[in-house]
Amino acid sequence: MGIGVERVVEERVQEKRGETFTATNSWFIFSPWNPIRRCCIFLSTNQYFDYMVMATILLNCVFLAMTETVEEAEYIFLAIYTAEMVIKSIAKGFILNKYTYLRNPWNWLDFVVITSGYATIGMDVGNLAGLRTFRVLRAFKTVSIMPEVDDEEEKATKLKVKW
Repeated sequence: MGIGVERVVEERVQEKRGETFTATNSWFIFSPWNPIRRCCIFLSTNQYFDYMVMATILLNCVFLAMTETVEEAEYIFLAIYTAEMVIKSIAKGFILNKYTYLRNPWNWLDFVVITSGYATIGMDVGNLAGLRTFRVLRAFKTVSIMPEVDDEEEKATKLKVKW
């Protein structure tokens, strides 16, 4: 068992720049060495987790573009997004400390999309049902997940500075 949270984070963060985790308790119950939190850190820093999230977002965009809505698909996507939010918030903490889940603006978007998804379940009110289209904004998150885009932006910024 002896893998500490520092080692797990160190191994996974080498590939992902900018991932920092707080050493305080997450959700007031998960210490940094808690096995559940270590598992969530492992998952949230895994590149295949990011690929799965990206594929889910793109597939959700396809379903949103369909003329006939598939109600069951909305529940499946909401469950996947909720699982992603729970995993990341256990790994990083939710809001109170530095580097926590809601300190990242992309995660604000996720949180709003997820809570609006739960708000629209079972309600067929015109204005509230329009909140479902807010999920399209998650497609912009794919830009933050793709490391190649970040590298190209850095190169472009460096070129601008040199000139």
